[in-house]
Amino acid sequence: MALGTDLAIKNWKPLGRQAMPCGGRDGLYVRSDTAGRKAFYWRKGSFYKLGNYPALSLSQARAMVAVCNEQARQGIEAAAIVASLRQSSSITDAAEKDTVTIRSAPRSLLRSPKKGTIESYEDAFEAYYEAYAASNLQVGPSRNAPLQWHRNIPFSLKAMPIRDITRSDIFPWMLKLLQTKHETGRKLRGLMDRVFEFAINLGVVNSNPVPPRRAFEVKRPKTRHHATIRPEELPKMWQHISQSGAGGAMKLLLKLAILSGHRVDVNRLARWDHIDIDSRQWTVPERVDKETEGLMKSGRSHVVTLPQDFLDQMISGRSDDTYVFVNSNDDPFSENAMLKVVKGYDGECTIHGFRNARKIWGKDIAGFDDWVMDFYEDHEESKGVLDDEYRRRPEETKIARCADVTEALYEFC
Repeated sequence: MALGTDLAIKNWKPLGRQAMPCGGRDGLYVRSDTAGRKAFYWRKGSFYKLGNYPALSLSQARAMVAVCNEQARQGIEAAAIVASLRQSSSITDAAEKDTVTIRSAPRSLLRSPKKGTIESYEDAFEAYYEAYAASNLQVGPSRNAPLQWHRNIPFSLKAMPIRDITRSDIFPWMLKLLQTKHETGRKLRGLMDRVFEFAINLGVVNSNPVPPRRAFEVKRPKTRHHATIRPEELPKMWQHISQSGAGGAMKLLLKLAILSGHRVDVNRLARWDHIDIDSRQWTVPERVDKETEGLMKSGRSHVVTLPQDFLDQMISGRSDDTYVFVNSNDDPFSENAMLKVVKGYDGECTIHGFRNARKIWGKDIAGFDDWVMDFYEDHEESKGVLDDEYRRRPEETKIARCADVTEALYEFC
């Protein structure tokens, strides 16, 4: 059995120490330790560690192994190749080194730190992530985001002794990242700042070398919002969904995404035990942990009153006791499967973009108050009038007004 995709590696449940090939004959393996942690290794006589999963992605690991194999064909020793790779700022940098430079890389770079010790920046990041991710970050995109940002750090800095890292080791490449991928650079700078503060608190280092935000004279680019459609096009999108080749469950799911005001995961992971058939109310419960998926981003409980005709269609198509919408494998639909249908109408549109179209429809076409549409979208409370409306209106009034929105939007579509 080979673990040839990121999903296969993610779902792999190792039994103690195991090694599994990643497919092909390039020598790339995934190995686990007794705690179930996974890492990529290049096998060339011995196993040489490339990096931990998921901080290192499968595509990055494949690119690293391609460089390793090419240099091995030139007669260079495997230990020297991997040591040079760890010393490199990027895969491209590693590939462009000559034989003399590769062989001069110190073999000390191959040593693994003792269990529980923090020697390199990579060690510090892993310790920080393990200490705070599960307790502070919601499972899913929020918890995966730091791993994605971390992948932008040069290999050489990840492998450096954390005590030796200075501001000059961080500033040049981070400046370039802020200039090319500003939002990623901004968030990564904040993440590195927290990692170093964590290391200071542990007594590993005495100072934080991460440059402050004001050190980067980079103008923040104009925010690009999720692509959307004009509110008057919502009925056309509804018709496109109805006439598409998607199955009945997918069509209802996408229509619910238009109606509900909820984000993608809340809709696709809708559960029958959250729907009261008699009152027609779908109540997404309040968040009480960081593991449960399909809850509101705000963590609050939220109620959508479903139109009777639409609820009847959901009930008639019921095929699972847990999830409202499931595919042929009895699993919830993926966001990509939903996007495939939507992009058949407009290649630039996103499902999240429905939220903006719906809010403008409510204000400019249907004439609902601003606070009603903001509550309908479960926006965070803001200072001023909106905050006052949120606080002053009884919960039953808010639910009733939102029910009016759903009915009007259903009729409009």
